Amino acid sequence: MKKLIIIFCLPLLVYSQQTEKIGKKKTHEINWQTNIFYESNSLNKNFLDKIIYGGYIDDQLKEEWLESNDQEKILNTEIINQITYTNHKYNYSLEISDKNSMNLFIPEDLMRIILYGNYDYQNQEISLANTKVLINRYQQYKLKYLLDLSPVKVNTGFSFLSGNFHHTSWINNGSIYTNSNGNYLDLSYDFTSITTDTTDYSPFKNNGNGLALDFSISIEKNNYKTNIYISDLGFIMWNNKSLISSNDSNFLYQGIQVDNILEFHDSIVNTQNIYDETFKNVNNSFKSYIPANFGVNIHKDLSLEKLNSISGGVNMRWQPLFDNTPLSFQKISQGILESNYKPYLWVSTNSPTKYFDLISHLSYGGYISKINIGLSLAKDHKNNTFIVGTNHLESIINGNKSKAMSLQIRFLINL
Repeated sequence: MKKLIIIFCLPLLVYSQQTEKIGKKKTHEINWQTNIFYESNSLNKNFLDKIIYGGYIDDQLKEEWLESNDQEKILNTEIINQITYTNHKYNYSLEISDKNSMNLFIPEDLMRIILYGNYDYQNQEISLANTKVLINRYQQYKLKYLLDLSPVKVNTGFSFLSGNFHHTSWINNGSIYTNSNGNYLDLSYDFTSITTDTTDYSPFKNNGNGLALDFSISIEKNNYKTNIYISDLGFIMWNNKSLISSNDSNFLYQGIQVDNILEFHDSIVNTQNIYDETFKNVNNSFKSYIPANFGVNIHKDLSLEKLNSISGGVNMRWQPLFDNTPLSFQKISQGILESNYKPYLWVSTNSPTKYFDLISHLSYGGYISKINIGLSLAKDHKNNTFIVGTNHLESIINGNKSKAMSLQIRFLINL
């Protein structure tokens, strides 16, 4: 079974490299772009459509999700809308982004219980460890300044973050045991869940504020441009209406006893009381980190008839889970491990044709380590540029059987 990888925010970096020579820069530039994707190592588009739009999920669809050899089932989605104004005369830019993301990591055995129930796991203990769910939505307002010390250029950025919604839940260690006749479930877990205020789902409801920093340094020499960068190193401090639940214990569940159907509601209330007693629930503020990217890329301009340029690089990600401790060397390594993001290697080329530029992309790594191929078309007209593309050609070839889909659209207007 094939697995697909994702280019999380890298298309923005790749396109900025590959489109530097498309169109002649003027004093003012407006750049609007949208990135949409989902990817999984096991969940195909047909299954996802049933979840989103409704429909019957039969055993064949369930088995298609479970038949991969991966012990952990992964699903990642992201939607980014961004508009940027750049003043090339004074070397500054203003950027506004709306960012939505979801990362889901579920052990295979737990996923089987979710889909089929626990009947087949009688007298068995199933591990729940490393189950993670992370959902984010926030707006980012960024100011960047470029210091030109040719051939060295230093780019710094400062962002204000407005947080709308955040949910994190994870099980560090845990197990579930079903006895032979199904009389009880024995659960053992070290569980934490954090959710921001859910009383108001307004699209731009402010539930927290934060800051982020960017820094990069690039050197241009002999048609080579080398860039070392770190971007979106930041956090959001969420308000005290957030609900934090945690527990590290054992729990024996023997079902609900209903002596009188007319008193069934009371049984449900008692179950809620058990939940409240089992989990430690508090309303409090907390800090979460947004995904920070860091790495290096190299861009080379070429004078070939069929090849304008070639770029390549490696990207890493840093995003620790809920942790209010100060920044330290331990937290740096912790953030890399807890991001579940592997080194992302990529190479991209820009080839001119009669009607448009063809941008091809080859990558390996990220959340799911597998080779992926992408393709984009760039059209230059009167110093303005339109780009459309995908980082998952398989979604076009395999249709509903594909396990990833992405779309990037970008407009560059030079004034």
